[in-house]
Amino acid sequence: MLHYHELEPNLPSKELLEEIMPKEWYADVAKFEADHLAAVSKVIEDEGIDCDLVATRYTKAILIPDVYARMKEGIQLLKKNNFTALEDVFCAEGHEAEQVSRVKRAKGCITYTAAHLFPYKLVMGLLSRALETGASLQTHKPESEVSEEPDPKGYFTITTAARGKVRAKKVVCATNAYTAALLPEFEGRIVPVRGTCSHIVPAGEPSSPLSNSYNIPRALSSTTTSSQAQMAASSLGVQGPGTSVKGRAGTTASRTTS
Repeated sequence: MLHYHELEPNLPSKELLEEIMPKEWYADVAKFEADHLAAVSKVIEDEGIDCDLVATRYTKAILIPDVYARMKEGIQLLKKNNFTALEDVFCAEGHEAEQVSRVKRAKGCITYTAAHLFPYKLVMGLLSRALETGASLQTHKPESEVSEEPDPKGYFTITTAARGKVRAKKVVCATNAYTAALLPEFEGRIVPVRGTCSHIVPAGEPSSPLSNSYNIPRALSSTTTSSQAQMAASSLGVQGPGTSVKGRAGTTASRTTS
């Protein structure tokens, strides 16, 4: 089964902003997050890649008043830095938060434009375009080391078990969970974990479909995803109305279909 991925600009709390970066960086980092959605969508459209890209609204339903208050402070802090992309952000509180999010006992709700797609299809589409231009694709060639600095001619050296040493002027590490093995500075920040997945088919008639994607943060943390539950709603890839695919490592995530 293909993993479903959310293209969701992150809106951090005031505490997380102050914890991880200087104030002068706030607007630039938030703009990068917001621009990411449009940039990826443009590449998919320009290259004609079929990866089931679907535009949606991302809904953060917050059950804890203090967590919602701090997230709202983060939004206001970005607004003070003239971050215009926040014009798309909508906040609701109290009973309105329950109505908008469709989550019982929601104390606050934050929604904004997002999208979701199948990253496997996107990557395969990009690889196909690259191969058409003459690029060389090498698989099952694990790397053991990447030089920290380029040589006098501007080349980095990648050490592999199967091909020896390969030189390149640009190196992009897309090793996901295993990035820290090549780039030690990511030790403890990108951690490989074993995930699980289950497919649940409800009995009886399913409820009305959910059109948005959802996030329910239970706490504020910049170092773990175990404090939040996520769900990307879709009618793609899963058989049966109302079915739910739940999975992820270290947290709870689900995808429902109608």
